[in-house]
Amino acid sequence: TLEWNNNLTKIFFAPKYTYTINNSSTLSDSQSIDENGQLRNESLANNRNESKSDNIGSEITLYQGFKDKSYLNATADLSFNQSKQNNRINSSTVFYNSNNPDDIRNQLEDNNSKNNNFNFDLNYTRPISDSLKLAVGSRYKYNFIDNDEITWDYDEITGQLVSQND
Repeated sequence: TLEWNNNLTKIFFAPKYTYTINNSSTLSDSQSIDENGQLRNESLANNRNESKSDNIGSEITLYQGFKDKSYLNATADLSFNQSKQNNRINSSTVFYNSNNPDDIRNQLEDNNSKNNNFNFDLNYTRPISDSLKLAVGSRYKYNFIDNDEITWDYDEITGQLVSQND
């Protein structure tokens, strides 16, 4: 954080940056049994998740005081966030004594997202008496969000994830 101070004028600047990597995996095995003790279905899943995100932003604040004890306060906050996530789904659910088809999945989900924000606040405060102030302000916010997710199915013939799942 940087701060500049000159009598009635103050400026604060706070840049920020984060980079995150996350890897996780889940292994699960489950069964469902009906009221007679008969096996209804069983599931097995081995899923992996990899994600990376970049977040950069800054906040700048200007405080301007005046001799009549009124003051102006302006704040701008910017943030740019980008993330990439890959979910590898390898699961099977087998149904017994049912017309439901078995659910076998060997997929890769690619998710790319952007989230950009801009916020601006402007406030003017003027004392009316020793214990009463009048404040007038305005706020502007802009958000841009873009998510792009594609799921790919495994092709047994080619041995690759090539077929896009709509």
